[in-house]
Amino acid sequence: MIRSMTAFSRKEAKTEWGDISWEVRSVNHRYLEVHPRLAEPLRDIENTIRERIRKRLSRGKVECTLKLKTDHLAPSGMSVNEAVAKQLVKAAEQLKSIAPNAAPLSTQAILNWPGILATEETDFSEIRQAALVLLQENLDDFIEHREREGQELARLINERLDAILIQVATVKENLPKILKAQRQKILAKFEDVQVNLDGDRL
Repeated sequence: MIRSMTAFSRKEAKTEWGDISWEVRSVNHRYLEVHPRLAEPLRDIENTIRERIRKRLSRGKVECTLKLKTDHLAPSGMSVNEAVAKQLVKAAEQLKSIAPNAAPLSTQAILNWPGILATEETDFSEIRQAALVLLQENLDDFIEHREREGQELARLINERLDAILIQVATVKENLPKILKAQRQKILAKFEDVQVNLDGDRL
């Protein structure tokens, strides 16, 4: 089946942790050249993406962009660094002995202190898996688009070939007349320069 080298496809999905979207586009290229552009938390699946695209496509310069929006993605956990908090309280008590009129240390002030709150790293494994599933769906649409474009190209090529065949048939039909006219034209030139030629050699 003829497939066009140029195509574009876009897929997006909304989930409880955010939105993801894939854009895949390609232009003509002798070999397959894959250029992934991934959101920072998902860069570790770049090799997997390249491999999956290689299994589906054989030619073209392919750019695939993965966008991730996690504005409402909450951290998986939050905890207080007790060691830092104790040091901070101890320092506040020492300061109170030096400056008795100093304002007491509030809970808000403690929480705002750098290093007091520690958030556990967000688990992106579910997001990675969803991104790979969405990529497969996008590639299905992308290949279908290439095939539709290929069918249109095949139609145009066949139209051109039919037109060429008509021209060839016209030339064949008129070939004796064309050859005769060419012969007469050449003989007329020889007559103009008054050259005698052997008929067999001519």
